[in-house]
Amino acid sequence: AVFALGLSCLLFAAASSFKVALIARMLMGMCASFGFVGMLKGLEQMFSTKYFPIALALAEALSMVGVAIFNYSYSVVTTFFNWRIATVGGSIFAIALSFAIYKLLHANPALTKPKGKERTDVKIWKALSFLIRSKTVWLSGIYTGLTYALITSFVELWGIPYIETVFHLSNLEATKLVSLVYIGMGVGSPIIGWLAGRVSITGIMTYGAFSTFLLFSAFLFFSEMSFASLTVYMLALGISCSSYIVAFTLVNNHIESHMKGVAMGFTNMLCMVSAPVIQISIGLILTLTQGGVFDHNEIYTAGDYKKALLILPICFILAVCTGLTLHRKNK
Repeated sequence: AVFALGLSCLLFAAASSFKVALIARMLMGMCASFGFVGMLKGLEQMFSTKYFPIALALAEALSMVGVAIFNYSYSVVTTFFNWRIATVGGSIFAIALSFAIYKLLHANPALTKPKGKERTDVKIWKALSFLIRSKTVWLSGIYTGLTYALITSFVELWGIPYIETVFHLSNLEATKLVSLVYIGMGVGSPIIGWLAGRVSITGIMTYGAFSTFLLFSAFLFFSEMSFASLTVYMLALGISCSSYIVAFTLVNNHIESHMKGVAMGFTNMLCMVSAPVIQISIGLILTLTQGGVFDHNEIYTAGDYKKALLILPICFILAVCTGLTLHRKNK
């Protein structure tokens, strides 16, 4: 999957038409999905249920720090060269990483074998049929999608132009700020993982979503903030948003061992499905502020961005409601 990700990055970098670029991006998303789900399944095989939350949190912390570094590095290369060269660099890294992973798995065959007496004859359609009827899995997946919208819709897409427009910063400065959300998640994930073994998981989910709602709502309200204040805000948003990770722990605790791989994948799918819906909705609202016609001559004001991004506080409130429902269901 990592090797195929590298090849799809090369295809995207070489794309000369919108259709080819669209296909490449879809392939990139499909290949990248194996990363998080593979990590979840690997941790589930190596650690007991008792230590799974903290192991997952630490792994997520490392991955978020890596994303922050790569995100900023990509912006730097794009600024001084162009996005195609930056994408080729990412492709080379992915291909090199695929060989390193292959070597690791070849040297440690136990990592690819089922844990204990885990069943390997479960058909995927039978597992999916069970998961579709599980309210805990559905609610956990919906919660992750609503909370992680901070990353998919703000950090990865609309955050940079919003900060550039509202706070009058350069593209590089805006990229540095949104990347701090990943650092915040890297800091928050181990804390959340540690708490998950000691207090209610659904309580963590509810309070995490509510704090994200408060922080992001205040962030939209204030239009004059210093770079230092924005730095603190981005870190705090990352810490509060990291509560999404314990939803996977909740699923892990409620699903039989032989179905955990499919359950993690299904939950992650529900998480990612929200991304295009929310991203497009924000874009649609922005387009409507320009008269509903997209002609590449749009100039969005701070007010336009604030109206469109109001979708995110709504998502976080819905995540709070989902967390409360899970809390009542799993008392």
